[in-house]
Amino acid sequence: MASLGHTRAVARVFGVDLTGFAAWWVRRTYYLFQMPRWDRRMRIVLDWTVALFFRPDITKVELRVEREQVRQAPEIPRAAVSRRQ
Repeated sequence: MASLGHTRAVARVFGVDLTGFAAWWVRRTYYLFQMPRWDRRMRIVLDWTVALFFRPDITKVELRVEREQVRQAPEIPRAAVSRRQ
């Protein structure tokens, strides 16, 4: 079994090759039943169900501007830093 992304996978179950959503569902079901308790399984099912209907929350952090500001800032002498503390 291998996941290929959102709702896509490949699997060989008892000699039967599965692809696509069916393989993805079999893979998720297998891993779900590896969890130790039913309350944890229910939380995982809820999380997976919500993930089916909403896109992943991806955030890009751009530090280019901050790096330029640090490079352009005047260097602080060590004596001035030690007096502040």
